[in-house]
Amino acid sequence: MSLINLLKAKGIRVYESTPLWVAPERLTEVHTGPDCVVIPSEMYPDTNQLVCKEGSGTVYIQLKQGVDPTKSVYTINMYTAARDWDKYNIVAGMVKAFAE
Repeated sequence: MSLINLLKAKGIRVYESTPLWVAPERLTEVHTGPDCVVIPSEMYPDTNQLVCKEGSGTVYIQLKQGVDPTKSVYTINMYTAARDWDKYNIVAGMVKAFAE
């Protein structure tokens, strides 16, 4: 019997879903420093974001869930949304960069 079926048989509520973000494509690596730091995200509670100043612009890249916020080097990957998630205005097929 699978773990999911075993838990369900015991009356335990099981949440089943497919991953939201799939098919990562590596874009680049970023080193932290004076112009590139990790700070708490204002948009998503309990998450962090990599904030990099470059010239007159600033880039904000969300750290993927579970990624260590004290790393000195992050890989920036582009992901594609596999399904809609209305709560955060995510539509299947949209792309988003995450730091890992």
